[in-house]
Amino acid sequence: MLEKQPVTTTIREDGVAVLTFDAAGSVNIINPAFSEAFQREFSNALSDANVHAIVFASAKKDFIVGADVAFLDALVFADDAARLAKELATGLLAVAGSSKPVVAAVNGQALGGGFELALAAHAIVLSDTGSVGLPEVKLGLLPGANGLLRVAERAGLAAALDLGLSGRTVGAKAAKALGLVAALAPASVLVDAAATYALGLVAKKVESSHEFGRDIVRFATEKTALGRALVFDKARKATAAKTGGHYPATTRILDLLARWSRDGFEAAAAVEPAYFGELVVSDASKALRSLFFATTALKKDPGIAADSSARARPISGVCVVGAGLMGAGIAAVSLDAGLAVRLVDRDDAGIGRGLAAIKKHVDQRVKRKRISQEERAATLAKLSYGEALPRTATLVLEAVYEDLPLKQEVLRRVERELPNAIFATNTSAIPIDAIADGALHPENVVGMHYFSPVPKMPLLEVVRGARTSDEAVATAVSLGKKQGKTVIVVGRPSTPETGPVRSRPPANLLAAASRETAGPLPRGPGRSEALGASCYTTRVLGAYLNEAAWLLAGDATSAPVAIDAIDRALVQWGFPVGPFQLLDEVGIDVAANVGEVLRHGNAPRFQPPPPLARLLADGRKGRKNGRGFYDYSEKKSLFGDRSSRQKLVDPSVYELLGIATFDTRIPREELQMRCALAFVNEAVACLDEGILHAERDGDIGAIFGLGFPAFRGGPFHYVRFLGAAEIVARLRGFEQRFGPRFAPSAGLLAGC
Repeated sequence: MLEKQPVTTTIREDGVAVLTFDAAGSVNIINPAFSEAFQREFSNALSDANVHAIVFASAKKDFIVGADVAFLDALVFADDAARLAKELATGLLAVAGSSKPVVAAVNGQALGGGFELALAAHAIVLSDTGSVGLPEVKLGLLPGANGLLRVAERAGLAAALDLGLSGRTVGAKAAKALGLVAALAPASVLVDAAATYALGLVAKKVESSHEFGRDIVRFATEKTALGRALVFDKARKATAAKTGGHYPATTRILDLLARWSRDGFEAAAAVEPAYFGELVVSDASKALRSLFFATTALKKDPGIAADSSARARPISGVCVVGAGLMGAGIAAVSLDAGLAVRLVDRDDAGIGRGLAAIKKHVDQRVKRKRISQEERAATLAKLSYGEALPRTATLVLEAVYEDLPLKQEVLRRVERELPNAIFATNTSAIPIDAIADGALHPENVVGMHYFSPVPKMPLLEVVRGARTSDEAVATAVSLGKKQGKTVIVVGRPSTPETGPVRSRPPANLLAAASRETAGPLPRGPGRSEALGASCYTTRVLGAYLNEAAWLLAGDATSAPVAIDAIDRALVQWGFPVGPFQLLDEVGIDVAANVGEVLRHGNAPRFQPPPPLARLLADGRKGRKNGRGFYDYSEKKSLFGDRSSRQKLVDPSVYELLGIATFDTRIPREELQMRCALAFVNEAVACLDEGILHAERDGDIGAIFGLGFPAFRGGPFHYVRFLGAAEIVARLRGFEQRFGPRFAPSAGLLAGC
């Protein structure tokens, strides 16, 4: 049997050769096998006297979704990666310089190298439901086959900067408006439309779209030295502010386009391979590629063991109990997924606020042209509300206040009225087993921990209790994926006799092969036998914030550090906001309640500095009541005007805590390491105790849920990068100075 070829050629009666991409697997990707077949078929079509024009097409739902990222991981040296980029670029230059017209018939998505290949053609005919983009920056790379340069030539410098630095995809209408594509066509006639356009190029009845049209504004900003200087000055400042200098790919994208705007295509193309090569071997790209592989694998994970016979229940609708901020957000993303939603609350006022929030969300989608007015009406038609539970509900999602008796009351009602329904509780800290205590069907109780604001935050943490069934977990995971969430599953059954158990051997990058054993793991010094919270993200965030609090309060071995100095240090390390700004946003009272749960079992690493209790006694709740670590009055800001978003620290906080002077001599790295390593150490502890099922989930949860720096790859990637022995050495040093809250986890000790 002949091996399937990734590229085949069919010559139509009108003399158009159609090169069809159909690689093994569900999508087309560019790899050595594809490149070899493409070059062979393209060369044959060029040399065939019966061929007048060439069309590229795909047999799959997408055109080409990019290059084989796994192949890049095998490259050790920058020169090898540069050589690979140069070879691909040279091949595409042959397409661009073809003596016969070439048109790309792009269906579905053309991303990365796939879009670069399409751009090398003389014109692109795009499906009216298709999209294009250059997402390489999200992997810490730049397009390596002149794709950015061709975008700049067709759509201009501003478009190239936007697509290159954001990595966003562009829909069909926007791509046509930018000049990236020559024409749009329905997918059913796409190849015919592309062939017709190609024959039009032969007859010179239509124009190639290699060159974008000139206009006075574009000329002023892109073809004059002053215009270019202003564009790049603004772009570099905006990029530096957004990335903090941690993403070298953005700098190289700016450098490349600056060279193009100043010296032209050939000069920029000459330096592009070297830029690409250095980025492939950069630490940032390795971390981001690790995250890419993790999220790709997670999409295929049902959340339960492969040998489980359980299956997710079919879900066509959900009932959301609690119409507050979280409940309305959960309802909104459920409607986005096409599900019917019943919103339940105990009074009309609560339901009214929830409905207003949902309507605002749907209207925003219309405004951003995500859905039409007709789709808006159809979406809202699937929403019902009231105090009654729907009799047909197979899953009830509870989103009431973080109060154990209240959640148990809702569970009892659901079991009375809907005895077979799965009960999913949105909680960040209350143990699932505590909520399920006394339930008639504890196997139906599962946690679904959403992050606020629900429509914007990508992570969903599905939490299983000791008695949660595989069916309940699989159903929660399936629902989360329908809602567009990246889903991790945490927590696992445990017993008082054995404690948490590990369901798999420890990952070889953290622990020695001798530890490949199921069953209870040894606990590190000072580890609690029973922590209250089973949410991974709550555990690691609690350790991180608690250490920030110790930095502020100081102790016998360390003087207090200013709030803004701590926040600034952690932002410089890569977090989107500092710990105290985050506490103000979350709510100081909420964080304190979560801390109480985390201290169950008297875990020393979660004991807060005593003075912090004065903040609660003073009624400080953060931004929501205008009294937190920062001053939220209208008249005060860093620059003394109302328009500034950067707030000043409220000096009364220091008075309340009895802090008169600060230690300004502590190195910034120590501030960063005390908080970051508390986070990392707790992450590994969660893996030790079976709360986490995989390092992959720990990295994804930390980045997508808590803003751990993506360029560092997550806490487990960071351990691999720095080395377990180095992490332990630093923790030991802190432990000697600050006590047992820095005791290294068992997994880190075993990985030394």
